[in-house]
Amino acid sequence: MNELLTLAILPGIIWAALVFLRVPGVTLILSILVGKLFAEELSQNTYDLATKTVSISDTQQIQLFLLFLPVVLTIILTQSKTPKSKVLSNAIPLLFAAVTLILFALPYSGFSDKISASGQDIVNSYQSYIVCATGGIGLLFAWSPDLFKSKHKGKHK
Repeated sequence: MNELLTLAILPGIIWAALVFLRVPGVTLILSILVGKLFAEELSQNTYDLATKTVSISDTQQIQLFLLFLPVVLTIILTQSKTPKSKVLSNAIPLLFAAVTLILFALPYSGFSDKISASGQDIVNSYQSYIVCATGGIGLLFAWSPDLFKSKHKGKHK
């Protein structure tokens, strides 16, 4: 199967699972960004600590673990927190979150070596746009309850 097709299907499967579990999209986006921060900043310290207790071959496994740890905890702790009436609107940030998660996991997985040079060019050229759009969508949905509230309070009798 074509690697780029797999890269298109995998976020769709993750997205469907997240929508089914009714995970809040904004919270998931935040946990993905925190996971990316953990993977970049804590990987060497965690690798040094882990090699003392468990035999691990490289830091990419640790980085993948650190990326997915906040995401998995968020899914476990916040599943079914989105009201059923908001599942459709929550699906938009979840879609962007699923794509961003796959893009962030790609360099730490062995799958990135299997993608052709032209496929890696496509992924790299659109990655920053997708991550920025995910952040913007996350902020928009985080602000949306306040954006659409009425500023005028009615008189109570």
